[in-house]
Amino acid sequence: MALRSAPDAGGARGALAGHVPAMLAIAAATLSVELGVFLLARAIAAPLLQTALVTLGAAVLWTALAAPAFAAARAGPDWLGSFLRAGTVADSGGVVLIVLWLTCPAVTLASAVKAYCILAGVAMFGAAAVCAARSRAGRSAAAVAAAGVMLVCLASPFWVGGAARSTDRPFARRALAAAVWINPFYALTDTLDVRGGFVWHRHGELLYSRVEGGYFGPAPPACWYASVLIDLAAAAVLVALALFRRGGAVRAAGSGTHVEEERDSED
Repeated sequence: MALRSAPDAGGARGALAGHVPAMLAIAAATLSVELGVFLLARAIAAPLLQTALVTLGAAVLWTALAAPAFAAARAGPDWLGSFLRAGTVADSGGVVLIVLWLTCPAVTLASAVKAYCILAGVAMFGAAAVCAARSRAGRSAAAVAAAGVMLVCLASPFWVGGAARSTDRPFARRALAAAVWINPFYALTDTLDVRGGFVWHRHGELLYSRVEGGYFGPAPPACWYASVLIDLAAAAVLVALALFRRGGAVRAAGSGTHVEEERDSED
C-alpha cells in the first residue's frame, strides 16, 4: 500500500503543480483589477465607505465574469483545474478584502470573512457551470451563460420593477425580496458594519426611487448568506448533473465493451 500511495501522491502534486502558472496569472490579473479600483478611489479622495462599496462592486463583478471564463480556459475536461482557477479569483479577492479590513472602518474582520464566502459562492457557481458541459464549445458557452446569469442577478434592481408591475402587490413584494436575495452585491453590502452608514435599504431616495422597484415599497433587508446558499445550491445541482451524465457515459461505454467481448468469444 505504501509503495502504491507514493506514486499517487507524486502524481497529485504534479497535477497541482501544472496549474500553478495559470493560477499565478489569474491572481495577478484579479489583484490588478480590484486593487486598481481601490487605489483609484483613494487617489480621488473618495470617502472610505464609498471606497469600500466601489471596491466590493468591482470584486463581485470581476468574479462573476472572470471565474467562469478562467474555468473554461483549458481545452480538455479538467474539473480540478476549473475549480482551482475559479477559486483563485475568489482567493485573490480575499486579499483585497484584507486590504479593506485594514483601511476601511466599515469593513470588519467578520465582514471580510462573509464577503469572501460570497465571492467564493459566485466563483464556484461559474466553475460548476463549466464542468457541467461536455465539449470545449459547450464549456465556453456555459462560461458565457454563467456570467450572464450573474449579470442578470447583479442588475436585479433594474428589471424587478417590470416583473412586479405585471402582477398583484403581494407577489410584487416577494419579487422584490427575491431580487435582493439573489443579488451578490446586496449580499456584500449586508456584510458591512451597520455603523458605516449604508442606507440603501433604509432610505429609498439613494437608489430605489430611481428604479421601478422603489415604487413597491422599501426593499427588504439583504441577507449575506442568502446569496451564498443560492449559489452553492445551484453549483451542487450542476455538479450532480455532470456526475450523473458522466456515470451514464461510463456505463454505456462498459456495456459496449462487454458486447464486443461477447462477440469476440462467439467468434
